[in-house]
Amino acid sequence: MIEGLMIVFSLSLIAVAVGMAIANILFGMVYDTDHFGDTVFLLGAGWRALNGLTPVVDFGHFYGGVMAEGIGLTMRLFGPDVFAFERFTLLTYLVFIPATVIILAGRMSAGGIAAVCLTLAVLLLTRYPLELNDPIIRIVSTHSFLYNRVGLGLVLVVGLFAILQSPEPKKDVVPGLLAGVGLGILALIKPTFAIFVPCAVLALVLQLRWHAIGAVTVGLVAFLAVYDPVLQKWSGALSYIQAQVGASNNATLEALLRKSVQVPLYQPVATAITVVAMIMIVRERRFLMPLLSLLIIAGGGVVMATTMGGNGSIGQLGIPLAILITSAFMELRIADTNRTLFLRAATFALVAAFALPHTLNLVGATIEGMNNSGAALIEQGPYTRYLSIPESPTRDGVPSQYEMMADGITALHALGDPSKWGIIADQNITFEHAVLGRPVPDYPLWQRITAPELSSDKSIPDDADIVMIGRSGDMGEVGKHLQGRLLPDFMRCARSAHWYIFARLTSDVDCQID
Repeated sequence: MIEGLMIVFSLSLIAVAVGMAIANILFGMVYDTDHFGDTVFLLGAGWRALNGLTPVVDFGHFYGGVMAEGIGLTMRLFGPDVFAFERFTLLTYLVFIPATVIILAGRMSAGGIAAVCLTLAVLLLTRYPLELNDPIIRIVSTHSFLYNRVGLGLVLVVGLFAILQSPEPKKDVVPGLLAGVGLGILALIKPTFAIFVPCAVLALVLQLRWHAIGAVTVGLVAFLAVYDPVLQKWSGALSYIQAQVGASNNATLEALLRKSVQVPLYQPVATAITVVAMIMIVRERRFLMPLLSLLIIAGGGVVMATTMGGNGSIGQLGIPLAILITSAFMELRIADTNRTLFLRAATFALVAAFALPHTLNLVGATIEGMNNSGAALIEQGPYTRYLSIPESPTRDGVPSQYEMMADGITALHALGDPSKWGIIADQNITFEHAVLGRPVPDYPLWQRITAPELSSDKSIPDDADIVMIGRSGDMGEVGKHLQGRLLPDFMRCARSAHWYIFARLTSDVDCQID
């Protein structure tokens, strides 16, 4: 009965999530109530990839490039508008589902696979950040932390493969190849996620699953041989992270250790259910090896989660890991019917408690974005169907980043055709994708003053034709860096409501000196 209910519930919410995603692409808005900078950053990286630049190799990037190149490919297939993000997440989910079924079929029940697919839908298609520490009691819509969501999805699927054996070892080969590719993708989504790779392999070794070990190794090596044969992207992304945030208080070993303890404790109900499930499995000694493997998988997932989140946020990062644990326990063949019933009920409760609020928030965010579409400020270019209404109001007289972007786009078009120019700006706003302009790879997409591109010995990149410095609100360290390097190559060109615009003396910009 519980399995049937799990199947119906999961398929129903999957249909709602996919339906909302498609409806929004066709009729809605890319709508943000927070994390404007993340949306612009991810789309900017995709635009650079579309223009032939390789993440990490050709421009500084925190991540190995899988997300950026995936979004860039989506832009190539469907156009470079802002919905490239929505299309990419939907397509990723549609690829994830058959791969998940192939990997888990024969080792999980239909209800278990349906619950996993629902969890993946929440991770890839919904818009409430898992990293927020607040409960889901208001509509929030963001496009942030995509790398964390895809990473947790891969941990869920590959982790279940590593724990649950197939009755026939030879049936581990094809799923193992896919799992190996998944581990390669995981390591290159974010370099710190590579910690999960040895955990997954060790879990297989403990169970002496040699067919699976061989297949996973082949899949992993084959992916890396094609995508990053000398680990240049992985090591380069790790170095870039260390250069930008290595000195942060949230990046110290002490902070990461503290956060690793907080990940499960921040969700006490889910953790309590998981511990009770674990106690039930410990009573059957024949499951001690799968239990040990599961502890290694869960430990790797927790350590991975400590490198997620902004400013130490934890939120709901531990819930997908709790679902992984109870889902694995649910599939073990326990002699006691009552314990089996509890494990199925526990898994269903966790999945339902995770999926239902996120799906309802997605519905609310989609409708709210459509209803507020008249408030959109950008009238030309790829951001015409983008809307950002920050939940937290700015200080009096200080515009939002969205308002500054809209003003900047209008001002740039007044000077000519901005798609011909290389444009850089402060205020953590990039105009490259917004005006379909020429990328400036030596300028950071994420404008932190600790970025290597903004070191004190660096001048303004030679391929930058226009420099934009915000004139509304306080000037930050990046603006001061740019302002101090304008002469003798740049002149004051124009002024808009929120920007001072400077043009290179040798450029063809039609300046409107005020």
